Formats: sequence, structure tokens, C-alpha cells
Amino acid sequence: MKSRAEVLSDVRSKIRMRHMALGTEDAYCGWIARYYDFCRGINRGLSPEEKAEAFLVDLAVRLKVAARTQNQAFSALLFLYKEVMGKPLGNVESLRAKRPRFERVSPSREQVRLLRGAVVDTETTPARLLVDLLYGCGLRVSEPLELRVKDVLWGEGAHGQLLLRGAKGGRDRRVPIPRSCVGPLRTQLDRARVVWEWDRANANHVGVPLPFSMAKKYPKAPFLWQWFWVFT
Repeated sequence: MKSRAEVLSDVRSKIRMRHMALGTEDAYCGWIARYYDFCRGINRGLSPEEKAEAFLVDLAVRLKVAARTQNQAFSALLFLYKEVMGKPLGNVESLRAKRPRFERVSPSREQVRLLRGAVVDTETTPARLLVDLLYGCGLRVSEPLELRVKDVLWGEGAHGQLLLRGAKGGRDRRVPIPRSCVGPLRTQLDRARVVWEWDRANANHVGVPLPFSMAKKYPKAPFLWQWFWVFT
């Protein structure tokens, strides 16, 4: 029987081979660690389906977790058995936590206006542009911060597009640039250019990180303008 650390190491390796999100890796490893400890305290003669069922029922009854939390734990177990152990779980008939129903709401125009009015730029951070991109393009919080110069496509669409690399699910997607963001975004690129030129003149050995192993294949790429960050 593998140790807890060995199981978690196998899980992390499989997740990283599939380029899944770091948040998913942390969540799955957390649940699988708890499942490992739980299984040590129950009858080892139970089938994998019975062990999984007992764990999920314990989450719902004793710990009273939310339905979404229980579903996340179940997804972690499915990944463990199918992708890591190579033995997919069969039918698991567990007591499921109740899923509440909430009314979906979105901020009004006035609330958005007040939020934008409260955002203040600093000398080094164009906070309002970041907020406008989040709101106007429907971006996740980390996505504008990961934009590279080459991912701003001015020749595409009415006002250009942003190419978001490796978004949720590892899929690329494009979003139109709102007209109100065009000027500020060009200004930000000019500022980034100044930083890039300073780096090339004063710290020529320092480049930006590249995804996967691209830096090995293209050793000059980390120092090129097109790979530089939009928001430095």
C-alpha cells in the first residue's frame, strides 16, 4: 500500500501532465489527503465504491458541507480512481448534500459607476484600466495580468481583440476590446515599452518566463518585446 505522500505525489504528477489549474491541483490533493485518512479508519474490506460512498455521506451528515463542496470532493475521488489508479469508480449511491437555490443578481449601472469612481490609479498601477477590462471583457481576475504584448490584436474586430491563453479548461479564447479601453490600453503599452527598453539596457540577462519549455526551444524569446507583459 502506498503512503499518503506517494499517493499525493502521483496525483500532482497526473494533474500537471494534463495542465490543470493550480487551484484544482490544491483542491484535489486536499480532498484526496482527507479521503486517505478517512479510509484508514474504516473497514479495509469495503469496495472502492463503498469507501467513496461512506466518505461522501460523512461529509454531508457529520460535517454538513455544502452541495458544491461535496461535489468537488466527489470529482477528486473520480480523478483519483480513474486517472491515478486506473480503476474507474462504479456507481456510488451516497447521500447528497442539498443544493440551495439562490437568486442570481448582477450590479446595476449605478453600482458599476460608483465602483469605477472609487478606483484610483497609482504611478505604477493602472487600476481603472484593469477594472474596465475585467468588467468590459468579462475577464477573470488573473487574466489581464497575464496578457503579453503579442496577445493584443489591434487588427482584429472594430477596436481590436485580446487573446487569452490557457483560460479555464486550458482553452484559448478571444474577447473584443471595449472602445473606452483602447486609448488607456495603448498608453499602458507605451509604459510597458519603456520598462522593457530599460530592462534591455540595464538588465539584459533578465527576461520574462515562458510557458512550458519554450524558453529552451527559443532561448531569445524571453527578451523579445512581443513576449513582454502588458502590465508590468
